[in-house]
Amino acid sequence: MGEREILIAAKVLKNEKRSFILKKIFESTEMTWSQIVDTVETRFNIRVNPNTVSFHLKALIELGLISKYGDLYTIRDKSQAQEILNQVK
Repeated sequence: MGEREILIAAKVLKNEKRSFILKKIFESTEMTWSQIVDTVETRFNIRVNPNTVSFHLKALIELGLISKYGDLYTIRDKSQAQEILNQVK
């Protein structure tokens, strides 16, 4: 893992919700924003502020880990995402 990949992994792993969102999109292949919100609310047993989910999705897009196509969020680079997810306990 190079320096850039380590920095990306650190930005993902420093936030439990962000790493959880990445994991769920990875497992599902693609998800809508509503599905992501529902999944996060169920996992953390809280009402999630929609802006929080949007913030994390935007960060994952900017890091180059996910892409948005219409209403769907998908993994951009499966091997990079898998490498990061391997770090999640």
